[in-house]
Amino acid sequence: MLIVYRSVQVKIELPVHVHEKHHILFTFYHISCEISTKTSTKKREGVESLVGYSWAPLLQDGRMQSIELQLPVSATLPPGYLYDKTQDAKKSAPDIKWVENNKPLFKAKTNVASTIYPQDLHLHKFFQHCQLMRSSSEGNPAELIKYLKCLHAMETKVIIKFLPTVLMQLFEVLNTATKEATEIAVNSTRVIIHIVSRCHEEGLENYLRSFLKYVFVNNSPVSGNSGTTHEVLATAVTAILKQTADFNTSNKLLKYSWFFFETMAKSMAQYLQEGNRIKMPRAQRFPDSFHQALQSLLLSIMPHITIRHVEIPEEARCVNLSLAGFIKRCLTFMNRGFGFSLVNDYMCGFTIKDPKVLTEMKFDFLMTVCNHEHYIPLNLPMAFGRTKLQRVQDFISYATEIFGAVGR
Repeated sequence: MLIVYRSVQVKIELPVHVHEKHHILFTFYHISCEISTKTSTKKREGVESLVGYSWAPLLQDGRMQSIELQLPVSATLPPGYLYDKTQDAKKSAPDIKWVENNKPLFKAKTNVASTIYPQDLHLHKFFQHCQLMRSSSEGNPAELIKYLKCLHAMETKVIIKFLPTVLMQLFEVLNTATKEATEIAVNSTRVIIHIVSRCHEEGLENYLRSFLKYVFVNNSPVSGNSGTTHEVLATAVTAILKQTADFNTSNKLLKYSWFFFETMAKSMAQYLQEGNRIKMPRAQRFPDSFHQALQSLLLSIMPHITIRHVEIPEEARCVNLSLAGFIKRCLTFMNRGFGFSLVNDYMCGFTIKDPKVLTEMKFDFLMTVCNHEHYIPLNLPMAFGRTKLQRVQDFISYATEIFGAVGR
C-alpha cells in the first residue's frame, strides 16, 4: 500500500491475512527547530513533543480501497480506540479527546497495490461469496450466479492483475457445481470466455498459455455428485454452443477454443496421473458419461463448421484445428477405438458436394490427427464396387501380381 501525504510517499507491506482490526496508526509530533548548539541536553530531549494520533482501518466496507482519507486527530490514544458501535454495541465507547472538536484535520491518500485483495467491487463480492461457500459448505446458487454475471463488468486491468487467481477460482466453482446445477457451470464458463477474449484483445495470449502450463491444477471432485473439470467443462461448452440466442459468446468460444481444449487435455492427464489410472486398460480410464459428453461436444461443434463457415470463417477454422488437436490428445489418453469413433463422427458431417473451403478444413483436421507422436495409421473406409475382393487369398494373389509387375 502506498500512502501519500502532500509530497511524502510511504510504502507499507501488507499482511497476507487482513481482518477488521488491522489499521494504520498515525502519530503526530511537533519538531522544534533549534539554531543554538549550546542548548542543554534536557532541552534537546524536548525537541519532539507529541501532538496526537489518528488511525484508519485497512478494510473499508469489508474490502481494501484506494481512497482519500480525511481523519480527525485525537490528543490521546485510550484503550479500545478501535471501537465500532456497529460491532461492539455491548461495549462502552472509549473516552477519546478529539482535537478541534473532531474536525478532519489530517488528509492523505492511499493507493492499494495488491494481487491478493481486489479493489473491484464485483470481484470482491465474488471472492467473498466463494470464501463463504468454502467455510460453510452451504451456498445459494442464485446468489452465486448473480455474482458470476457481475464479473463481466470487470475492467481489463483488473482481469490481468488477478488473472491466475480469478481463473483458478472459476474452475473451482465449475468443478464444485453438481451435475444437476448446469446453470452454474455454464455461467462460470461464460466468464472464462469473457476473460480469454479480453486477454486476446490485449495481445496477452502468452499469459493464458503460462497459466495452463504452470498454474492450472485439476480440482478433484468434492463429492460423488460433482464431476471432473474436463467433463463439466465439456458439458458446459456444449450447452453454450447449442444456445442460438447468444451468438456473440459462442463465436468467441469458437475463436478461442484452443484454451478450453488445452484445459480439458491437461485435466484429463492429471486425472489419469492422480488416481494411477494410467496403468488401467484404456477402455476403463474414463467413465461412459465423459465419452457421451465428448460425443455431444463434437456434434454441437459440427454445425458451426459445416453450416456457419461462410458467416464466421475465422472462428470455424480455429475450432476445426483446435478440435483436431484435442482428438489427437484423446488418442493418447483414451481408448483409441473411441478416439477413431470421434473421427468418424466428424467425417460424417461432410459430403462430396461440400465446397472447397470445407474440403480443405476436413483435410487440415485429418492431417493434424495423423501427426500423432506415435504415428497412428488412419484407415478410412473405402467404397468398393461389386467386384470387390471377397477372400484374403484373392487379395494376396492380386497384390503379388501388382507389386511383381512393378518390381520387373
